[in-house]
Amino acid sequence: MSHLEKKTLKKNTSKTINKNLDFEASLKELENLVAIMENQKLSLEDSLKYFEQGVKLSEICANALEAAELKIKIISQKSHTAPSTQSAQSAQSAQSTYSTKDDDQ
Repeated sequence: MSHLEKKTLKKNTSKTINKNLDFEASLKELENLVAIMENQKLSLEDSLKYFEQGVKLSEICANALEAAELKIKIISQKSHTAPSTQSAQSAQSAQSTYSTKDDDQ
């Protein structure tokens, strides 16, 4: 491994993972770690550091995906609930209008 590769490796392994990274940034960093692990001969210690970072990044990605899935479910439920609520209100309005006309006769 060249001096530059070792310097890059040390820089990447010493990075602390920011749990506020967005999904795309976490995924990109995870892809970079995988590429380094696949393409370079690493010591066991360095491999373990990369693996640990990879696990943390994959957890960030999984959490972001779960949050997005939950948001989609909530939006879908709201969109399915809203029309039926409006239909029920329209039906009640129509019924009260009909009742009022009957009462007038």
